[in-house]
Amino acid sequence: MSYQSCEQVESDWLTSVLKAKGALEQGQVTQISCDDESYNKGFVSNIARLTLDYSEDAAGMLPKQLFLKMSQPGVHVEYLNAGRHEIEFYRAMMRYAHQIPIATCYDAQYNEKRGASHLIMTDLSDTHFQRPLPIPPSNRHCEMIVDSLARLHAFWWMHPELGSTLGERLTKEQAANSLQRLEATLPQFFDYLGDALLPAQRARYEQVLGSTFMSRRTERLCDMEQVTLIHGDAHTGNLMLPHDTEQGQVVLIDWHLWQIDLAAIDLAFLMALHWNTTRRAALEMRLLRRYHEQLNAQGVNYAWEALWQDYREAVVIMMLIPIGQFRRNSPPGVIWFGLQDSLAAFEDLHCAEILD
Repeated sequence: MSYQSCEQVESDWLTSVLKAKGALEQGQVTQISCDDESYNKGFVSNIARLTLDYSEDAAGMLPKQLFLKMSQPGVHVEYLNAGRHEIEFYRAMMRYAHQIPIATCYDAQYNEKRGASHLIMTDLSDTHFQRPLPIPPSNRHCEMIVDSLARLHAFWWMHPELGSTLGERLTKEQAANSLQRLEATLPQFFDYLGDALLPAQRARYEQVLGSTFMSRRTERLCDMEQVTLIHGDAHTGNLMLPHDTEQGQVVLIDWHLWQIDLAAIDLAFLMALHWNTTRRAALEMRLLRRYHEQLNAQGVNYAWEALWQDYREAVVIMMLIPIGQFRRNSPPGVIWFGLQDSLAAFEDLHCAEILD
């Protein structure tokens, strides 16, 4: 089953979960309290903090608080599919939890009939925090973010499980369907924006979709050339930042868009889709250089020139993301600011040069 409210979580059930994960060696959970102040109804998911009491004979790690994430009912069908995708991720990653920067997951359930899901995870609020959107992280935390991305990408770089036991290898049919959906949405996207979208900006969208860029990208992904497992949604709201900037690490959460792709997609999502020209000019190149050094230090043979080319190609993909956000009824501010920032990055990095 999948829980849709914190009141549904039972002590006996949670006792069995914690024992199965080795967090509770003996004793039992006697009471579960839902922190009303932590309960939040988000755009895609509802979240709440659970406070646990144990029997006197309890022994083990005994987490005092856990984080409960529940799928939001009535969301766009693509987000329901994303919920299932995130459950698949955490189930697959449980054996790698100490090797990549993710939170410990105690339970991950998906109800196929209702399209509902829940996750029960370690609560990081004592050691980590989130920077409120749209305020970007500090410069030091930005360095730590690219370090965590490098750790994730290096671990899964050209890993033999990718596309076999982990994730789906892109097919040409899937790519064609995705492009067709994109092209079908474009006229509505243009109508929605009207003359708020400048003629030169509109022309850039038409130029990208009229080029060979998407077909070349499809060929590369189908061939699994220099690919890895990516987060797919690496913005500030999905990053837990450590209070301790010397010993801690950034933890990536909300894995509903993970996939097999180019590592640079995560980097461009962080910077090109969410930062304006001034901020990118100050930090972008330095962070890319740091990422490249970290990646190579972990044994990945990936030339700087290849990363730079892949990053520029990823910026082109960032341009197209607002179209999908519009289709999924994302908030207007999310669509608009992502559009403006990604188009500016496209121009700043001369991405038109790589279209054909």
